[in-house]
Amino acid sequence: MFKFGFCDEEKGDLPGQDIDNASGTCGPNRPALQEHAILGPPVSTQESELVPLSLCGQKMLFLNGDLVMLRLQRQGMAGDLGRASEAHTDLIPDVYEGGMKLWECSRDLVTFLSAGEPLEGRHVLELGCGAALPAVFCLLRGAASVTVQDYNREVIDHLTVPNLRLNVPESRLAGCRALSGDWAALADRLRAEPGRPRAHLVLTSETIYRRASWPRLLDAVDAGLADGGTALVAAKTFYFGVGGGTRAFEQAVLEDGRFSSEVVFSTKQGLHREILRLVRTT
Repeated sequence: MFKFGFCDEEKGDLPGQDIDNASGTCGPNRPALQEHAILGPPVSTQESELVPLSLCGQKMLFLNGDLVMLRLQRQGMAGDLGRASEAHTDLIPDVYEGGMKLWECSRDLVTFLSAGEPLEGRHVLELGCGAALPAVFCLLRGAASVTVQDYNREVIDHLTVPNLRLNVPESRLAGCRALSGDWAALADRLRAEPGRPRAHLVLTSETIYRRASWPRLLDAVDAGLADGGTALVAAKTFYFGVGGGTRAFEQAVLEDGRFSSEVVFSTKQGLHREILRLVRTT
């Protein structure tokens, strides 16, 4: 079942759960890229859906993804998210990629960023953002702008954008951007916009559980990252049942050749989790 908060690994609540069973339902067509308005009428939320979060000295307010999912289903607005909910899985590859769940590696990213990573005045891109906890934190700590992306448009419209609006003044959101769709389409869009500032910092968490998606992820990082920028990839060292994880991803980065990688954060609370820093090799 879906849970808001950070996953309880002892109960097997991990990205990749049920992927093998779900993969047979995946179609070949991934969603086209779509841009979503961030500013607009006041966000309509139900008080019961709001969850206060205090992290690294920053107080924030986030929507409970479980409850939002249930509301969307009642209203007939869940789209592909409803298929995952009915199947009691957090992921259906190329259909629903877990965006309504606030994964614990997002918290690791915030912890790392709060320890001294420069954020003031920086442009930030968060890939597979879901609840957008790191993006919100970056804006609250002085980032010039954020671009957030998730696979499903329902996630962006009903979780990501409301979370931004709940925590960040409108004046700080004017230069920000929200996109839904596949990483390959995102990379194409970013490369077609040479006049738009690229990101000094690219963030992504819990997105390397499936090897098949790695080339598209690395291409999106390459397209979105400014010269001299850095990317932070937060993930578990191994995802049981699917073969993804930081060790295998580091090898894929090496073989890709565009980036070098190093471990800059590690914790063994629960399952072993790390943050990798990627920088361009040329």
